[in-house]
Amino acid sequence: MLKNLLTLSVGCVFAILLIWLIVRLLTSEVMAVGSELPNMKYVNEMGQLDSLKKDEKVNTIVCLFRSDCEHCEYQLDVFNKCIDSLKNTRMILMTGESDEVLARIRAKYGNLSQVNKVSWGSVRLEEFIKLFGRKNTPAIFVFNLKSKLVAKFLGEVKIVTLIKYCQ
Repeated sequence: MLKNLLTLSVGCVFAILLIWLIVRLLTSEVMAVGSELPNMKYVNEMGQLDSLKKDEKVNTIVCLFRSDCEHCEYQLDVFNKCIDSLKNTRMILMTGESDEVLARIRAKYGNLSQVNKVSWGSVRLEEFIKLFGRKNTPAIFVFNLKSKLVAKFLGEVKIVTLIKYCQ
């Protein structure tokens, strides 16, 4: 009886893994490596409607964060301390939270707010998920000079890793 129960359990686990694998293989990735920078609209730090634009002069990092996320705070702190080490790169830091929350976060990470190559914005999370396929934070997407996605990270990432993709 115990042997039958064990066999049934292993069979169920195997079936679930097989179904999960088939679904993963048949579902296309929303933002696959090689994808172009989407023309997503967002509200910038000045309260104006803006959109992601291709810029063949610099690499682009797009980061989605939340104010109540410890990993996001860590990542923003890393960006704040090391922004000068990201040469030839612009960064667009986005949240799905209110303008007031965005203003508070911008004040907390002063170095990022004083650098021309960093933009802040509020975005509708539904729009971000539709175009980037992620809502977990921090979600970091690196686009090269041709505005093609070369790397994406879910969670904290070391600055040396980002530098590697932004050379």
